[in-house]
Amino acid sequence: MAARAEIVVDGDVQGVGFRYYVRREARRLGITGYVENLEDGTVKVVGEAGEETLKQLVEKIKAAPPPARVVSLQLRYGKPTGEFKTFKIKVGELAEELVEGFSTGAAYFEIMFGKQDQMLAKQDIMIGKQDEMLKKQDIMIAKQDIMIAKQDLMLAKQDEMLKKQDVMISKQDEMLKKQDQMLAKQDIMIGKQDEMLKKQDIMIAKQDEMLVKQDEMLKKQDVLIGGQDTMMGKIDVLIGEVSGLRRDLRSLFEERIVRIERDIAEIKARLGIGV
Repeated sequence: MAARAEIVVDGDVQGVGFRYYVRREARRLGITGYVENLEDGTVKVVGEAGEETLKQLVEKIKAAPPPARVVSLQLRYGKPTGEFKTFKIKVGELAEELVEGFSTGAAYFEIMFGKQDQMLAKQDIMIGKQDEMLKKQDIMIAKQDIMIAKQDLMLAKQDEMLKKQDVMISKQDEMLKKQDQMLAKQDIMIGKQDEMLKKQDIMIAKQDEMLVKQDEMLKKQDVLIGGQDTMMGKIDVLIGEVSGLRRDLRSLFEERIVRIERDIAEIKARLGIGV
């Protein structure tokens, strides 16, 4: 339903561009009428349109942006007259309008200067934060340099470890070869022991004929058994020591082999067994 609204607005509403704001919003809503300054410092708005549309204009007036500031308004509805073709501003004397125009410009400049001050303050904060960021970036770069140096050191140590591991593997291969040699010699020794056992069987068969030499034979057997015990003990010691071989054990290992072979040769010589 069409209606007429007469609104008197009080507050900072003259010399701040308030009438131009009301005219713009009224025209956007399709309202006809006018807006004018009153001598008491208030602004009068008269508009005709649908009632809901007029209510929207009232809300727009209440929410007028700075530098305008609406303190209160008086609203009265009535019947429309249809006298208006558009919405316009009723202007006063030329001098008054010029003064109001200057006042409006000054008000906007004041707002603009205030916003510029806010912008400058925020820019100072941003510059301070940027300085802090640059300092932290310098610290990060320094720490990254330290990390890179440590990584280079780690890589060098890893290369050294790999070289030493290659040496260890080579030594282990050498140890395995020596162990194979020892196993081969042990197989020979076992074969000779089997041969000795066979000969002992022959000797036992001939004991009836060699009763006179029995004492001598027993002595030689005691020597043989003692030599075997010594030999087995040394082999056990040698096997125990082989598991803990280090770099300098090669010569010691070869000396022990020579010593064992020499002991075996002495035992065989004492027993009268051919080498």
